[in-house]
Amino acid sequence: RQMCIRDSIQGVQSPLAGLAGLNATLFFAYGRGKELVRRSDQKFDDRLSLTQFTMAGVFAGFFSALIEGPFDFFKCQLQVRYKEFRGFFDCANKITRNYGIRGIYQGQGATQLRNIPSNALYFGSYELMKNYLCSPGENINALPTWKLLASGGFAGLAYWGITYPFDVVKSTMQADTVIKADRKYKTVLDTFRIIYSESGFKGFYRGYTPCMIRAIPANAICFFGYEYAMRVINSLGY
Repeated sequence: RQMCIRDSIQGVQSPLAGLAGLNATLFFAYGRGKELVRRSDQKFDDRLSLTQFTMAGVFAGFFSALIEGPFDFFKCQLQVRYKEFRGFFDCANKITRNYGIRGIYQGQGATQLRNIPSNALYFGSYELMKNYLCSPGENINALPTWKLLASGGFAGLAYWGITYPFDVVKSTMQADTVIKADRKYKTVLDTFRIIYSESGFKGFYRGYTPCMIRAIPANAICFFGYEYAMRVINSLGY
């Protein structure tokens, strides 16, 4: 009750600082993943299948987690232990200096457990909705704005709607103490067990409603920006 406004927004700096880099990493990895699955089939001119888009999402999820994990970890630490740090960079510096690279990857197994299936669903469902909305004879690579927004919103629902409990487990582990011997949540399975024993199934859905409300517009705009950026890049001959 005595927290000031500055204290109440601790942790916001971390996602703001990492959002651009995270999205760049995610979509870069997705592009490389599409190239890999395309070459594996040796069909360089054909549009990928939904299965191939989904596999590219698996690739993107794995590599994006290497960037996303530490940023989410700093965010959780800032929110829980805001009095110990002066901000994002101070948090990152202190934890890295005292606990090394392994320290900043606390909860990384849970991050991968969330990111790999969620991004497979994310990109697969996006392409699924684009296919559904694409009219006969329409160029799927030149869909109008509303169809891109609808597809992106659907992808956001798919991302969070199914794998949200994994995100709760991840955040719980990352908010735990950085001192390994003192941690309450020692493994992913242990974290699942403790959350269920203390709160039941509802414990895995804390904050679910606002997350889902945010997921539609946020991801609609994200994919809209991605598609138009790619159109501009392609028009320049890259």
